[in-house]
Amino acid sequence: MPTLWGSVSFNRQQGAWCLRGTWQGQRLYYSEYYTAIGPKTCETEHEAKLLQSFISNEIANGTFDPRRYKKTKPIHLKKYADAWLERIRPTIEKGTYDPYRAAIKWIKEILGDVFLSDLNYNHYIKLWTEIKLSKKYRKNILTTMYAMMEDARRSGDVKQVPEKIVFKGKFSIPKKLKEGVDRSTQEKIIDQIPARHRPIFQFLAITGVRPSEARALRKKDIYRERGIIKIKVAFGRDGKVKEVKQKEEREIPFYEALIDVFSAAQLSISEFVFINPDTGKPYSKNINRDIFNPAAKRAGVSIKLNNFGRHSWGQQMPDKGIDFNIISKGLGHSSVETTKSHYADPSMQVLKSAVDGDRVVKIDRAKGE
Repeated sequence: MPTLWGSVSFNRQQGAWCLRGTWQGQRLYYSEYYTAIGPKTCETEHEAKLLQSFISNEIANGTFDPRRYKKTKPIHLKKYADAWLERIRPTIEKGTYDPYRAAIKWIKEILGDVFLSDLNYNHYIKLWTEIKLSKKYRKNILTTMYAMMEDARRSGDVKQVPEKIVFKGKFSIPKKLKEGVDRSTQEKIIDQIPARHRPIFQFLAITGVRPSEARALRKKDIYRERGIIKIKVAFGRDGKVKEVKQKEEREIPFYEALIDVFSAAQLSISEFVFINPDTGKPYSKNINRDIFNPAAKRAGVSIKLNNFGRHSWGQQMPDKGIDFNIISKGLGHSSVETTKSHYADPSMQVLKSAVDGDRVVKIDRAKGE
């Protein structure tokens, strides 16, 4: 049995038993030992002697690390959340960072006064019940909380994390149909846009691509002889060109209607197709605020730019009876199920036409009688 290291005594000031000793010239003091549920203060002499035995064995085996038994200060959730967000920022995309930042704001507001080591399952429930947002956003906030706590566990900042909330049955977020307008309404808005800016908006209405993709469309990605356009890049929020969403480039047809659109586009030596004639540069992310929104207002239509082009295109295609697999490919969705969840099934239009047509016939017959 190894020689016992240090001496056990009672610290009246702290009201706890402790272990004192010298190791490699360092004077050490310990009053905590670790259990499966985290650090525990030595409340009895027996616990202090157990701690003495653990440390003595480690010293004898050459595995003793004084940092392992150092009393840790509790970490405030609010402070830890801010530090965690900044730590992971370089490792994630801006599109991921922004939702994380929004979630952390809610987490700090609801649980900010809690210490990290004190978090338990009831705090997860508190988040779920007190945040007055949709189920989708509350679930995203909980997911952020889970990710932060798992990182804290892996980093050794907490010994364990609370169990996640388990929703009984299938937990799913119902998708809302995207808002869009018909072709005539699109034309009504385009008529209110100054002629020098119209080409890019006509391109959006014809193709259904994202505004960021249209702004970044390059001349070299147009293959008129092959009848295709490749959507490879888009402008990010930072104004830099990046790969398209999900990094999956796609091809769309070179529609005949685009011949006039490209002919009307401002000629320049730029690699990009659509250049803002007012700046001599590609259109910025403020294209909606500076050009589209005022035009839509003058037309008496309340709609966002992405809904004007992409979502309107997604709605118009089913109305024309186009197969969902084809629509999904044109929109660049990862699965056809995503497309179906956002846009009306074309079979609904077929049924509508059949029923409405039948009603017209019956009404006409009634008048004839």
